[in-house]
Order: sequence, then C-alpha cells, then structure tokens
Amino acid sequence: MYGLYDFQDRISEVHKDMLQIYDVDHESKQKVEQLEKETNDLLDEICKKLDSEIDDENSELCDQLGGLDYLERRGRKATEAAVGTINYLEQLCKVNYSPKNIDYLSKISYESLAEYIQHMEDLSNNISSETMNISKSGYKGMFGKLFYSVDQQQINHIFNSFEELMQMDAELHDVVDGFVGQIYESRHMIIDEIKSDADEKYAKIIDDKTETWNRIEKNIENKLDSLLSSEYLYGVKKHNVCSESSYFYMGRYCYYLGWIDESTSIYQSFKKRYSAYIKDKYLCVDVPYNLQEQHSFVFNYTSDRKSAVALVEKMILNQLKVIGVGLNEIVICSCKGSLDGLDNLNKFCKSFPETAKGVLVKNEDIKEAIWKFTEVMNDILQNKLVQYSSVEEFNKNNSKKIPYRTLFIMDYEFDYLEKELSILIEQGYKAGIQVFLLVNVPKSEQHQEIMQSPCAFNQIDYFWRNRKTTCLDLVPDLAYVDFMELYNKYTKEYTEMLNKSLKFENIILKADKYSKMTKDILSIPVGINENGGLQCIEMGNPVANGTSHYGIIVGPTGSGKSTLLHTIVMSSILNFSPDELELYLLDFKEGNEFKIYEDKKIPHLKCLGLDAMQEFGESVLQSLWEELERRNKLFAEASRSGQDIKDITAYREAGYKMPRILVIMDEFQVLFDTNHNKNVAYRAAAKMSDFVSRGRVYGIHFLLATQTLKKIFETSSLYKGTLEEMHIRIGLQCTEDEFVRLMGDDNAKKCTYKSEKKKGYGIYLENDIVSEPISMQVAYLESDAQKELLAMVENDYEDFEDTEKNIYTFKREESPVISKADIENMNVNNSGIVIGEPIGMGERIAIKIGKKKKSDMLIVGEKQESIDNIAIVWIQQVLVYVRMVQHKRLYLFDGSIMIDEPPLIEEDIYMKNQSGMVLVDNIFRVLITIDELYNIFTERKQRMMHGIRNPEDNEIIYVVVSNYQWIEPMIRVMEQRDVSEFEEMNMEFPDVEVNNDKPAPSTDDPFALVNSMMDDLNEELHSMGMAEQSNTGKGNKISYSKKLKTMLTSGYFCGIHFMFTCQDASYMKRLGSSELSVFHNRILFKSPSKDTYAIIDTSVDLEKMDDNMAVFSDGVNEPELFRPYLWVKKD
Repeated sequence: MYGLYDFQDRISEVHKDMLQIYDVDHESKQKVEQLEKETNDLLDEICKKLDSEIDDENSELCDQLGGLDYLERRGRKATEAAVGTINYLEQLCKVNYSPKNIDYLSKISYESLAEYIQHMEDLSNNISSETMNISKSGYKGMFGKLFYSVDQQQINHIFNSFEELMQMDAELHDVVDGFVGQIYESRHMIIDEIKSDADEKYAKIIDDKTETWNRIEKNIENKLDSLLSSEYLYGVKKHNVCSESSYFYMGRYCYYLGWIDESTSIYQSFKKRYSAYIKDKYLCVDVPYNLQEQHSFVFNYTSDRKSAVALVEKMILNQLKVIGVGLNEIVICSCKGSLDGLDNLNKFCKSFPETAKGVLVKNEDIKEAIWKFTEVMNDILQNKLVQYSSVEEFNKNNSKKIPYRTLFIMDYEFDYLEKELSILIEQGYKAGIQVFLLVNVPKSEQHQEIMQSPCAFNQIDYFWRNRKTTCLDLVPDLAYVDFMELYNKYTKEYTEMLNKSLKFENIILKADKYSKMTKDILSIPVGINENGGLQCIEMGNPVANGTSHYGIIVGPTGSGKSTLLHTIVMSSILNFSPDELELYLLDFKEGNEFKIYEDKKIPHLKCLGLDAMQEFGESVLQSLWEELERRNKLFAEASRSGQDIKDITAYREAGYKMPRILVIMDEFQVLFDTNHNKNVAYRAAAKMSDFVSRGRVYGIHFLLATQTLKKIFETSSLYKGTLEEMHIRIGLQCTEDEFVRLMGDDNAKKCTYKSEKKKGYGIYLENDIVSEPISMQVAYLESDAQKELLAMVENDYEDFEDTEKNIYTFKREESPVISKADIENMNVNNSGIVIGEPIGMGERIAIKIGKKKKSDMLIVGEKQESIDNIAIVWIQQVLVYVRMVQHKRLYLFDGSIMIDEPPLIEEDIYMKNQSGMVLVDNIFRVLITIDELYNIFTERKQRMMHGIRNPEDNEIIYVVVSNYQWIEPMIRVMEQRDVSEFEEMNMEFPDVEVNNDKPAPSTDDPFALVNSMMDDLNEELHSMGMAEQSNTGKGNKISYSKKLKTMLTSGYFCGIHFMFTCQDASYMKRLGSSELSVFHNRILFKSPSKDTYAIIDTSVDLEKMDDNMAVFSDGVNEPELFRPYLWVKKD
C-alpha cells in the first residue's frame, strides 16, 4: 500500500530508532550526571558527617578522640609523678639521675594507645613503689639523723625505668597522633572506595552506550533497506499519477534531518541513500492519499481557518471523484454553525442526500452523529468483519458493500464526547470510517488525547506539522477537482444508483422451488442484508426465543412497501409447497395491491381480498378462528393417541400434515378504524388479540402493513398490547419519528442511520426487544417476470386437487351476479330467497320463507336501480316457485307503472307468468287487491280455525310492493289516512259479516286477540277523526289500514309474506316505529338521509357506503353489510 499514512508509518518507524540514538546518548549523559551527582552527594554526606561527629561530643568519633586525649593525660600524669619521685629519690639517697641513652622504645610492643599508657603508668608506679621501699629502709645515726642504705642495683633499676618512661613520654604525642590518624584514615578509605566505584560505573555507562548505539545504527540501516527502499519510494512516486481508483495526489511529506549531526554515520547513510530526495536538510517525498487506508485527520489551524476548510473540502471532493457513487457517506458538522468555505461541498450534500447524510449545526445533532458513527464502527468490527481482515476484503466478497464513511467536524472545542471521538479517530479506519476534525487549540493547551494522535497536524505557515512525529511536515498540494464536471457525472450515476434494484432471481433458486419446510420455522427470503447475506422474514419458536410470530411493516408511499409484499408472496409461493404454507392476502385500500393474483390457479392462495372492507376482514378472521379451533381438535385427537401435541411442530413431528398459514394485510388500520364501522372494528380487534395469544401454537402468522403508525391509536380499536406482541418490525424509508413508533426509542436512532433512500432499502428487526436492526435491500420482481413465474406455478400444480375452488376472491367494486339459470337450480322452499353474498367468507344471505318465522321485508335506498334490482332478484326466484304451483301466488304492486315509468319486470316475463301472478299496475286497483289478499287471509284463517286442511293453504303467497313512495293509496293505507277516492263504488264484500256487538275474542283463535286490539285501535282513532273512511259494504267496517296491518302482522301464519321497496326514507319515518315493527327483515342501501338510521340502527356509515352494498337486518342479529345480487339476464 502506497499512501500518506503508510509513508508516515514507515518514516516514523525509522524515526523511532533514530530517536533511540538520541535517547541513548541523552540517557547516558543523564546517567553520568546522575552518577556524578550521587557520588558527590555521598562524599559531601560523609564529610558533613565527619564534621558533625567532631562537633558532637556524644558522637562515636568524639568518644574515640576523647579517649585518646584522656589516655594522653594519663601518660603525662604518670610521667609527672615519676619525675617527682625521682627528685625525691635523689634527695633521699643523695644520688643524681643521668640518662644512659638506651633505646627502650624498640622493645615496647602495643596494639593500642591504652596499652601504651598502661605501660607508662606501670613504670611510674614501679618507680614510686621501689622509691617507697627505699624510704622505709632508713635508720637513725648519731645525733638522731636518719640514714638510708643504698642498693645501687636497685637505684639503677629505678633510673632505667624512669629513662624508659621518659622516652615513652617524649614519643607520647606522636603515638597519640598516630592513633588519631588511624581513626581518620578509616574514613578516607570509604571515600576512596566511593570514587573507585563511580569510576567503574562511568566506564560501564560509556561501554553500554557504545554497544547500544552500534546496535541501533544497524537496525536503522536494516529498516532503511526494508521500509524506505528505493523500490518503495519509486512506488510512492508512481502512485501519485496512478489511475487506480483508490489513490489521489496528496502533497509533499518532508522529514527534517537537521537534528542529526552531519558527522554521524546515520546522517551520512541518509545522504548516501536519498540524495535525490534531500533538500535543505529535509527528506522530501511526494505522497498519494490511499483511500484504503481511510485514516482520519485532525487539523489544528492557528489563524488561517479558511485554508484549513478548503483543504478538507478538496480532500473530500477528491475522494468523491475517486470512490464514485454508492460507496460514500458524508456527514458535515459545524459546531459554531458556520459553513463558510464549503460552498461546493454544501451544494453537493443538498443534491445527493443518500451520499451526504446530513449537514448539522446543532450540538445535539452533532453528538448524535458521533454516537451513530461509533455504533456503526462497533457493528462493522464486531459483526461484519468477523471473517474478513478489512473492509476492502469484505466488499470484494459481498454484493452488499460497506460504504466509506466520512465525518467532518468543524470548530470542535473538546467539550463533549471526546473519548468516543478519539476512538473513532484511532480505530475508525478499520471499519472504513474517516474523521476530519478541524480545531483551534494553542500549543500550550494541546494535552487532549486526540491531539496526541499520529493523525493530528498543527498548522505552521503553509504546511502542517505532524503532532506525533514533529520532524514530519505535510505540504498539501491536492489535485484540482472540476466541481461541475464531478457534479454532473455524479448526478447521472446517483440517479442510476437510486433506481438500481436487487433482482428477484438473486434470492430464489428455481432448482430448489417448493422444497423448503415449515415444520419448525417459516423462513421467507426477501432480500440481501447489510452483511451481504440472504435476508429472510422468519417466524417460529426457534426465532428470538420463540417470540417472533407476527410482524408489522411500515412504509410510506413510494417506499417499496408494495415491492416487499409481492416479494414475500412470490418467495412464499416458490419456496414452499401448498402443503407447507397457505396464504391469505387482504388489501384494505384501493384494491390493486394483489390484483395480479386474481384468476390465477395458485394452490397456496386461500383468500384474496382486493380492496377489502372491515366486514370482509372480520369474516376472514372468523374463518381463520374456525380453522384454529379445527386444528385444536386435531391436536387433541392426536394427543389422545398417546402423543404430547402442544403445537404445530409437535403435530408435524408426529407424522401429521398441516401447513402454516400466513395472513398479509395491507393498510390493516382500515380493519380496526372506528370511524367506519365501529362494531366491526371492535370485534376484529378482539379477535386479533385472541390470535396474538393463541395463533402461534397452530402455525397462524400475521404480517400487518401500513403507511404510518402515527394515528394508529387515534381511531383504531386495536389494543396497544396486540401490536406490542408483534415483534417482527420492518421499516421502509421511514422518518426518525416513524422509527420511534415502529422500532422503539432504543432502536430508532440506529435505524435512522442505517436507513437508505435507495430503491427497495429498508430496516429489518427480527425482534424489537432482543434483536439489533439490520438494513436490507428487498428483491424486486418485474411485472412480466412475475406473471411468467405465476404461470409456471399454475402449470406445476395443474393437477392439484381443488385448484379451481381453492381461493376465495373478494372484489369490493364487483357485485355478485345471479341469473335465471342460477335460480332454476335453487329450491326456494328449502334454501329461502337469496338476496346476496356476505362481505366475506360465509354463506350467502337468504330469507327463509315459511309459517315458522315472520319474513316480511322492507328495502329502502335512494338509488332506484338498486332497490329495483333486489326486487327483481326476489321476484325471479318467486316466479320459479309460482310456475311449479300453477296458482296466482305473486302479487306485484308496481309503483313505476303507476306513474308511467318503465315497469319493474319486463312485459315478456309477465306474459309468461301471468297465470301465477297478479300485477297491480294502477292506483285504483290497490285497494281491490288488498281486499283480495285479505279475503285469502281470512279464508285460510277460518279453515285453520276449523281444522279444515286445504293443500292450497300450504302454498306461499308473495306480495311485492315496489316503489312504495309512488303508490298513493298504499301510502294512505299505511298512514291510516282517507282512501275513499280510490275505492270502487257499490263494492260488495260477501266474504264475512262482522257483528257490531263485538263478542269477546275467542281464546281458540290465535288471531282473535290481535284483531280485537286492531278494532279497538281503529275505533279510537275514528272517534278522534283520524281513522280512514272505509266502505264496509253490508255492514263490514274493517278499514284497509287494519286489513293490511293485520296481514303484515300475522299474515305469515297463513303463508302470506310481504316485501316493500321504497326510495324515500322519509315515507318510512312518517309511519312511526309501531308500523315499521311489522318488517322484521330490512335492507338499507346507500343514503345521505339520516332518516334511514331509524329503519336500521347500524354503525355503518350509510352515506359513504358503496353503491353495490347494503345493510341487512333480520331483527335478531347484528345488522350486517352484504353485496346484493345483480340480476343478469342470460339467454
């Protein structure tokens, strides 16, 4: 590797040894100085001690000297005593002492002054003793005078002793001085020993210095040969103009040789080797910057900030030019908020946000950026580079590259995160992270750890001096970058990069299709992750300690959410067989998401909801719950055979077959939105909560997708705990706030940094509690290629059982159709009259017609064709029945004809069925027909009362009142108003005579009590002037209102059933709740009128309801939304 920092490392390595020579010389001098100091200090200490001992009377020395003085005094005293004794002897014996000059001292032997003095004292004592003996031997002579006998030998002995004593006394001073000298001589020997030891140590220091120096010089020579060889320097020069993508010219690096003595062999060696590179005592080498080094720079400018900023900008632009699009990420930070001097780079950052991750001026944002870079570095070093020696090696072996990241911080003041920043500067290059740090720190204050880095440079005039190796100066001279040329080129490549997708075939092997198993885990490949590995969505007990079974996907418009959903579906279909995995696909918005699977014979697909509604979603959940209960029974049955079956894995291990189920809901929030149908929303939320608790055991998994979670709980019935149990999280192009909602506070910052705005990029979190987020690129499948693959699957499963009936497809905008052929295949008596299909996976809506249950129907809707259509469907089914019984069993009051509008049923249909139906086509036949129907009712009633069985009484009579709002006589009858103008004159009613005496109602007649109550009510109204006028004929006073209401109330007992249709809800409101109560079955179509809610109390928004849908209520169960059949005339 040839580059600035490589050269710096090499020259620094040589410089270390050269410093060792200086250090060795300096160290040896210090050792000599230390030795001299220690020696002199020791000598001074000894002299001071001697002086102090002399001055100290209590010292040992003083004791020794005092003892000598004392002995000397004793000797002098012995001599004095002897002299006195000799004088006495001379007088006593009249003799005179005369020295004989005999050398007595040579005969004296002593080892100490004490022995010497003792000998003197002995001599003095002997002289005294012998003299005393002589004095005691005296005798008296004449005249009393004492005379002493003189023994000359004895006198000579005394005089000899005296002469010996006198000689000793004469030498006493010298003897004493000799012993004093001995005392001082012992101390002088210690001093000599110290000096001798110092001389030996000095010689050792010099010898060691010479030996070490020679060894270091040899090492320097070897390093110059290996590290700074002529071949290497040629390579450095060559790479300054190299076209390789990782190099660009940086400038001149100068190593100062002036600190080396020119007379030394080291300097001469440099001069001999590098004469071509040495100029003015500098070794100058032009160096390139190698991007593979990716080392950081700390530039400490003294006064010229502008040149420092320009230098960094130029370096970054050179890097952008060399590295190219896709492998660069830049974050620019200005601690003081100023971006002066960064015009080009600032423009670049604004134009290419995927390269420039931010221009930050707030300290909090800058701190966050430092933290993010630190986390990324740790992640790369601890996870991605485990099996690789460098970023370069990783990128060579993986399709998903690790980008080179640059953090440029201007005007940093060491006031926060210094430790983290220092680690980034020292270790970041290993993870492809480079830091440019611009600071302004006086030399006297450069104590920070960062400033001790080999990457730190101090500005000195026009060059930058390395802070660590102070003999190295960098003179930058970066190559010129044509910014506009770079900008234009980058724009083109940047656009291509953003649109570059990961091909689907890169994650799917056709050779392995349908081969994956789901017994233990559901693992669906969807893309490539940031580590270059296959990224799968995984669900099952082995994942995250068995907690990842459900997931949430969030991605705004254009984020690639649709791509991900299709990739999940196609990957599931191609990797698993239908025996391993079943799919339920629901799109709650627009209906285009899964449209490509429509009409495809894909056995994996069990449900396809296009533009699904809340009601449809609820029905799917209910169907899945029934499947869960079915699986629960299968587990119980298997357990009774002696096997412990606790979940789908155990069931499969026991040898049974059972596919996992994956439910994908796009825009799932619609299902739980209380602003639509709150009852459905709450029921669906409760069911989803149950699934989260139990579904995992039975292999039922959910993936819920939406554009945002921002308002998910504002109008949602979904429990917060339900979403919290969905631990798999996938975010596509999310904002940081969205990541907080989706991934949690702890993961959001990591996700924001990892997130890329490129096509198909997102963040996958295996478990939002225990896992780390990982970025990924989702594979993209072109529409044509997708169709080809689906066709392949269809062909592969051509013989698959029940492929045709395998999938339930729901299209919100489409109405289910019914034709004459469909009706003829049905048995109205057995199945009832079918009116439509549920919004979901269930049985079609049918009205059972019979005597056991009241089945009168009221249909209201503002759209004429809607209510007419359902009436036609009703009539067409009734006509099939009528043709079989050959009686007039259909009475049709057609309001359309009465106002000269097109008839409800076509004329040819009427003509074909006129023998079985009565068409009331004008207002004046309304009352007559009511009378006719009432007569049939009363006749059947009377026969039933008397136990008379008539086969015709078992036949059902269907009464259809179409467009009630246009049938004025019917309106007046229902509202109990005057109908006289519509009556036939002189009408005769031979049917029944009514006794005005009103006998008490018979308890045997089930209708008597009702009829009596109606009579009483009518009379009361009549007395109040509210009852209608009725021509009773022959005393019959039963009103038409009573007749009709009686039939509506009790007619079903006699096989008479009514269906009313009305376009205007206000007509129904005028009737009041009592009259409306006769209609147990009710259908409401779309209507803006609030009056419609009085007909059916429903949470469905009737104003926003689709035209092809209606609300049905049977008076017992919760009203349900359904899609009425559309009548299709087929030949």
